[in-house]
Amino acid sequence: MKPTTVPKSILAVGVLAAVAAGIFLTLQPPAVVPLPVHVARSSAAGSGRPSARSSAPPATLTAEDPQADAFIRNLAALAARDPQQAVGKLAAIKDPDLLSLALAAVARGWAGKDPEAAASWLGHLQPDSQRIDAVVGLIPVWAATAPTDCLRWISQCPAGDLREVSLVELANAWRVKSPREAFTQFLALGTEDGTERGLQSIIAQWVLDDPETAVDFLGKMTDPTRSDEFLQTALDSLTSQNPQLVWKYADRFKDPETAEQTRALALETLAETKPQDAIKLAASGSNSEALLSAIVRGWRSTDEKAAKIWISGLPDPEMVARLLETIAE
Repeated sequence: MKPTTVPKSILAVGVLAAVAAGIFLTLQPPAVVPLPVHVARSSAAGSGRPSARSSAPPATLTAEDPQADAFIRNLAALAARDPQQAVGKLAAIKDPDLLSLALAAVARGWAGKDPEAAASWLGHLQPDSQRIDAVVGLIPVWAATAPTDCLRWISQCPAGDLREVSLVELANAWRVKSPREAFTQFLALGTEDGTERGLQSIIAQWVLDDPETAVDFLGKMTDPTRSDEFLQTALDSLTSQNPQLVWKYADRFKDPETAEQTRALALETLAETKPQDAIKLAASGSNSEALLSAIVRGWRSTDEKAAKIWISGLPDPEMVARLLETIAE
């Protein structure tokens, strides 16, 4: 039975977009959420005089207006100086899209000063979509300086959209700072959508930044099922950047069929630009029909005529016929 080719992964760029598309709720008319007493006191103690540029926007201002970018930047800067005044600006915003950006801006600016206070504030926002908007601004800033503290806060959040988005945001930020630590910490968490999406995100970037370290670490995992699963994610992510390296690393799989499928995907990608190199790699391996079919699929996208000429020179007439059918698919 010939193995089927694994579809190309777009996890490295689609994880967070998939989460956001599925779980963001419709924004309701905004309401100003009062600060918790201890947060208000903390903010008042360190407040400064706001800039005139940070004045509340007119009710007609929308996210598409040219002035919107400046307003959001100024709002984040104000939140870094005086979170309470920044929160007060939200009531004047009538456009839901601008409010979404503003909530993230307040959380982002505040997080640089006191991320735990910002987290306490966003926990009181209603509806859920506003909390999610704010957490998108909070987590990257918090994770840049104290990722374990950030993870501790997320772990206390109840299961749901906010927790899932927070975990993915943390993974996206932490993987840049310390991918091995991020992976280890996420792996220790219980299995849930946010954790799994986070692990996939960490691996997809880690292998691009340091392929040898990432592949070696994943290949030595004691659980063979999870090891192969994570290696698959890593090599799918690496395929478009370096298919020849993917071919080399495919021997780390515990499952031979998975290794063959991964090599086929690497050959298909390589054949789009370097078909002769793909042919040499196939010859160095099993040179199976599955691998040759992968070369044909990649080659036909850039030079179908040359691919047909190569197929016609193969010694097995039956294989030639099947590969020509692959060209016509």
